[in-house]
Amino acid sequence: MGGFGILEQADGFRLVALRCNEQRFKKNSQVEFLPLQGTVNAAFASELYLKAILKFAKNFSDDQLKKIGHNLLKLFQKIPDEIQNTITPSIDAEKLGIISNTFDNWRYLFEDIENKMHNESVTVYNLMDLLYKSTRSYKK
Repeated sequence: MGGFGILEQADGFRLVALRCNEQRFKKNSQVEFLPLQGTVNAAFASELYLKAILKFAKNFSDDQLKKIGHNLLKLFQKIPDEIQNTITPSIDAEKLGIISNTFDNWRYLFEDIENKMHNESVTVYNLMDLLYKSTRSYKK
């Protein structure tokens, strides 16, 4: 798949992540929102944004992207320095390391909820938004 196709998918998963965090009021005065599902989709959107950047900026093949997998830190380390420099003031390497496997870890959160809850969700959403902004130039 080309960079534009990956970018379109990333935008779609970003919208899903944002909608999962919308609060909806139910008839019984409860509030419904889906933070777990939103975090998984934010992590996947971030992964796809990173892969789109690698397609556009470094001409990575589909096979090269598959070998890296879902690891956000590994993907981030391969994008051009100028894009990394726009993100690292907000999210440092330590935070990226913590969230690097969020997509895999949070999909199976029910198996080990005690050990997987960090501030990962907030960091993943921040990364997703920064990557969204970083990829807008490719859509022009």
